[in-house]
Amino acid sequence: MRLTVRVSGEPHQVDFPAHQPSAVTLTGRYFADGGERVLKILKVADLRAALHGRIREPARLALLRRLPLADRPFAPTRSRHQRIAAFHDQTRPWLRDLDPVRCRALLARAVPELPTTRRDELIDTHLKIPGLLQLAPDVSRVITVDLPELGPSGVPALCQSAITGWAYRLPLGTRCHTDQDFTFLLLLATARRLAEVHAVGLNLRFRYDGRGHCLVFPTVRTAPHGPGLAIVDFVRWATPVGGVTERAAFRLGYGSGGIVRRLTRTLLDRTGTSP
Repeated sequence: MRLTVRVSGEPHQVDFPAHQPSAVTLTGRYFADGGERVLKILKVADLRAALHGRIREPARLALLRRLPLADRPFAPTRSRHQRIAAFHDQTRPWLRDLDPVRCRALLARAVPELPTTRRDELIDTHLKIPGLLQLAPDVSRVITVDLPELGPSGVPALCQSAITGWAYRLPLGTRCHTDQDFTFLLLLATARRLAEVHAVGLNLRFRYDGRGHCLVFPTVRTAPHGPGLAIVDFVRWATPVGGVTERAAFRLGYGSGGIVRRLTRTLLDRTGTSP
């Protein structure tokens, strides 16, 4: 499905796949400024109504939207724009321009169980690649868009530079590790520090792939070559002071025995960095 979308006032032809699995966003791609962009538009009520019959969604989404939750996480409204922008602007600077000095400080604070000598060895080995390590897309901004062909206007959206790689996969039951595994360890350390300092948690949801015996992280995309990883979801988050689903996600992900700490342990074991 191709639609004209006004992005920051400029019309663009955006291609939207017919299958849209997200309950929260309508995702499409277009070209601008010499590069490909990903546009994630919040599925507000009038947009969902205008899209009726044009896209396919999993049947469970209709049930999720009927849940009697006060914060309505599966049926977002335009009022969510301010919170998305605040979360994006608060967390994105933590994910940019990670040089060796910042990486050492980050790992020392967030992953104190990592031995100092092994930490420095890994950083020296993995950050020999020219340039700074980026854990977020080069272009990422929260905007509003208009969809003149469908009618809705002023809809909150996230515009990002496209990352052409695949979702990051973490194999289980192996001691081998890759450069991307160490980059993911840095991402986990960053997420843990964000949760400690700002009481917000990055969306690091995953699914288990039984065939590949690995965890797949759809919100973390891999660069086509090299150790690059980028988290691309700034629309959903976890926080202990938010709605019901946000509080539950924070406890599950960032509590003392939460998933993020367990993932950190898995990465430490794989890279041979356990104390």
